[in-house]
Parts: sequence; structure tokens; C-alpha cells
Amino acid sequence: MSRIMVWRREVHLSGSDPRYDQIMGCYGNPEARIIFVAEIPEVIGIDKIIANLRDNGSAEELWTKNWNSSEGDKLFRKALATNCFIPEGADDRPWEWNCWVTNFVKCPCQTHFWRYEVKKSRREGILRKSAKFFNEEVGLISPKMVVTMGEDVKSYLKTYASELGNLPKDQPWVYHYAHKYDQKSKRKYRQRFHKVAEEYWNLIRNEGAR
Repeated sequence: MSRIMVWRREVHLSGSDPRYDQIMGCYGNPEARIIFVAEIPEVIGIDKIIANLRDNGSAEELWTKNWNSSEGDKLFRKALATNCFIPEGADDRPWEWNCWVTNFVKCPCQTHFWRYEVKKSRREGILRKSAKFFNEEVGLISPKMVVTMGEDVKSYLKTYASELGNLPKDQPWVYHYAHKYDQKSKRKYRQRFHKVAEEYWNLIRNEGAR
């Protein structure tokens, strides 16, 4: 655990509020063999944490409370639990999980602003630095599988492949959990997630049988 906590240093990738620097959306067990990677921490959720930091505990404690607040968060976390990535009773003990959850881009930002208002040159600079940082993260954890959440992350892994030498060969995808609120979308999300989970657990079983 200590190696990943040392790694979680100040990043200043976006020149954003320095209070955001240590809240990068990294969560789970750094000894796990699988990483789920989304695109970017949503600043609205981060602001909930920042607003309560002074009086109500550490950033880590508040991240735990706020990370599971939206409908999409709950769908994702339920999928993790259903597929044995969160052991029963360990919901609020991420160091016991069977996964690591992170973001490709480490600087919190409003999603709309990031996608439509950040200048292309600025965005590409942040993405390239983020790729190097993510590659370091992957190197520390040494996963057997990296699961991309959403089309954007999948495209980043292709675009910045030269910066991502630590990635394992197994890189399946699942839908991103945001806005999967109607029953049909939730069903598709759960089915795809379960398929990837089966691939992962079979990989681990086969490795143990050698």
C-alpha cells in the first residue's frame, strides 16, 4: 500500500485548484490484478468533498462517502460487488477489494468544459502528461487486465500507446456508468460488465493452474 500512497503526489496537470491535487479518483486495492479506468474525475463530486474537508474528516474519508452518491456510481459499485470485485462486507474497506479504480485524466474538471471548451492544444498536452502518469500507475500496480470504461478512454489508450508501455495485453471495455438510468441501458451495462468479469476470473484461474 505504501508505494501507491507515495506515488499519489501533487500533479498540477491542469493548473486547477491545488486543493484537488490529492483527490484524483484513485480507489481500491493497489495489490489487485485488475484496473478499471474511467476518463476524468467529475469536479462537481470533488467539490462536495472539498466543501466538507475542514470540519468533517480527511479527503479519503469524504471520497469514500461521496464516490457512491449518484445513480451511475451506485450502478458501477453494484456491478463490482456482484462480480466479486468488492467482497461482501468490504464496501467501505477498499484495501480489501479485488480491483483498483482510477481515471486516465487526473485533473478534476466539469465534463462539459473538458469536452467542449478546453482548447485542443491544451487538451492534448494534458492527455499526454496524463498518459505518462497513468503508465506509472499501471507499472506500480502491475495488473493482468486493464478495463476501459467508455469510448473516450479506449481511444486514449490507442492514441497514446507509445506512452503506455506498462499496459498488459488484456484491455477489454465496459460501458461507462454515467447516464445508464433506464432499465434497458442498465441491463446492457450489467451484461457487458459480467462478460468482462468472467474473462478476468478465468484468466486468474488459468494462471493459478499452471
